[in-house]
Amino acid sequence: ELDEAKLTLLGRMDTPLSAADEGMGRFRVGITDEMKQERRERLTAVTLDSVEAAANRYLVGRPSARAILGPADEALHPREEWSRESVN
Repeated sequence: ELDEAKLTLLGRMDTPLSAADEGMGRFRVGITDEMKQERRERLTAVTLDSVEAAANRYLVGRPSARAILGPADEALHPREEWSRESVN
């Protein structure tokens, strides 16, 4: 699965851009070809161990939240600790 994810991301990164889009990336953000290549190399170097280490560092033991967007539905059996907010 990790290899498939990396191939998907690399494919998206390598999608051809119009000359205007390519130029704007360089002009507005300063992204160079060398920076793009370094990003590809870093992505290629990702391992399951490095993903696990990142998850442990940034996610494990930290508070989390979930959101459900859509019409209110009593069939979901809302819990007391849940809150509902209308975004209309």
